[in-house]
Amino acid sequence: MKPFRQREDADKVLFSLRVTRRWLEQVILALTMIGHASMRGVIEFMSDLLGVSISLGTVHNVHQRAAQRAMAINNSIDLSAIRVGLHDEIFQGTRPVLTGIDAASAREQPSLLALPENPYPCELQLAVNVGKQPYVRFDLNDYTIPHTHVRRTLTVRADPHQVRILDGADLLATLATR
Repeated sequence: MKPFRQREDADKVLFSLRVTRRWLEQVILALTMIGHASMRGVIEFMSDLLGVSISLGTVHNVHQRAAQRAMAINNSIDLSAIRVGLHDEIFQGTRPVLTGIDAASAREQPSLLALPENPYPCELQLAVNVGKQPYVRFDLNDYTIPHTHVRRTLTVRADPHQVRILDGADLLATLATR
């Protein structure tokens, strides 16, 4: 589509839509699921832009019917052949949702990313408050630190092989884990 160049193009009809009840229901779902509009925002959109009056209950019912159709599809899929599942967590708003794919599926293989040449570092980092005793408690263990670093907040960085205790950029201790 070409950009508008002249003022008279503003009222030119670009295309026509065949608006059906099903199309309106798809718009309701798209506004909330893709556009993250509230249900009341959908009502306002339908009224102001399309001249269609709908209730909050109608928007709710459209979502309930779509959810029932999605559940029927999900329940009809046989997952018993999956031997290795790759799982991840995505967020729907603030709620975590577990997702997964079949690792051996030829259809899903192209969508998987290759492993990085250098694996990502996997370590836990947390701030710990040191009292008047020269040790840091982490993972039910006490780690000795120099007495000059008491009564301050230090950083513990732990991976499966070692625990490091830092004061800013200064490394105070490195200890192997079991």
